Amino acid sequence: PGVGDGIGPEPGSGSRTERFLGIRSGDVLAFVGGGGKSTLIHALATRLAKEGRKVVTTATRPFLPPPRESPYVVLTEERSFRDLPPNLSEHGAVTVAPERLPDGTLRGYSPGDLETFAGVGDYLLVEVEDSGGESLPPPVAKPRLVPPVTTVLCAVAGLDALGPNLDEEAFAASLAEGGGLLRCRPDLERRILFLHKGDRSKAQAAGARIAVEVGRLCTGGIPTPKVLVTSVRDFLKRI
Repeated sequence: PGVGDGIGPEPGSGSRTERFLGIRSGDVLAFVGGGGKSTLIHALATRLAKEGRKVVTTATRPFLPPPRESPYVVLTEERSFRDLPPNLSEHGAVTVAPERLPDGTLRGYSPGDLETFAGVGDYLLVEVEDSGGESLPPPVAKPRLVPPVTTVLCAVAGLDALGPNLDEEAFAASLAEGGGLLRCRPDLERRILFLHKGDRSKAQAAGARIAVEVGRLCTGGIPTPKVLVTSVRDFLKRI
């Protein structure tokens, strides 16, 4: 299910994944939210790389990319920046970080530092925040620090957050009202809401209803996102 303004590549242009998501070479995708965000980012990077695109992934916080899905890491404070393009050409998708921290995680960049990487490959995918294990991070009082170079906002929320204490209407309101994920960067016209963990038919049906409610709430102030019901397990297969 999806709602949106259709802004993206021209019909028939781009790879299958690019057409499906409405993205184009040169875009910077910033991911906020939870419920499988890291897995989604690196699955998408892998898919785009298989379609011949060059993808850089990084974060604005300490992070640890899944080794199996992101085996190639360039530490820019230890190696010359000139090492990045050859690695990108060889592997298709590369994770960049300033350095590895003592606990084994990678240090993230500040949002303003990411302009350096925006034109290196076809895409820059950025993980913006730590969800703290929440499938649906609650609204925040202060604006989320989405990098200035962002061209597409990607909000991620896990449908497993639905339950006795959170129905579909409340789920949608948490995303689209107050300090919800979809209130980030209202200046960005292109935005995608991934309703993740939709591997069961019941969750998919709930996601479809949430998509309609989100479309209703996104009026007068924030652009309506394209809404996609996806599954961590089936993401690559579905797109």
